[in-house]
Amino acid sequence: MKILAIDPGETIGVACLASTETTPAALWSYGAISVVDGFRNLVWSTIRETLLGSFQANLPDVVVLEDYRVYKSAANAHIGSRVLTSELIGAICYQSFQLGVGVVRVAASKKGKWPEARLKSRFPSYFRAQSEHEKDAIILGLIYIEEVLGRHLPCTGG
Repeated sequence: MKILAIDPGETIGVACLASTETTPAALWSYGAISVVDGFRNLVWSTIRETLLGSFQANLPDVVVLEDYRVYKSAANAHIGSRVLTSELIGAICYQSFQLGVGVVRVAASKKGKWPEARLKSRFPSYFRAQSEHEKDAIILGLIYIEEVLGRHLPCTGG
């Protein structure tokens, strides 16, 4: 199964993972991509290219997104805001639907199951995420593998 995990925001974290019975979690690639222009508008072509190019011209089987919410503690910061992250989630869901790819949302509160030490232990030889967005995307993919696919992920091994 090919999993494209996305941490939504003005800069999105993207992680491409694969999961099979014999290899429960393989991390193919990850990175951070800006999906807004200078006027803070979504660049739809970038979103579509991210979905189409995630697995070298093969579509992912599923897109996993953080289920973004505006919490009371941050509500004042969003007064008068377009809440770009919500627009982005809608755009990703729409583009995924157009391409025939399912979308699964994962609660942000679950990301604590994968602290950085566990990530480094899981992918010791090549884990070098440069930003929180990248790490969060990887974590979302791993949560999907554990909770939806039901695969046990020990803390060591790729």
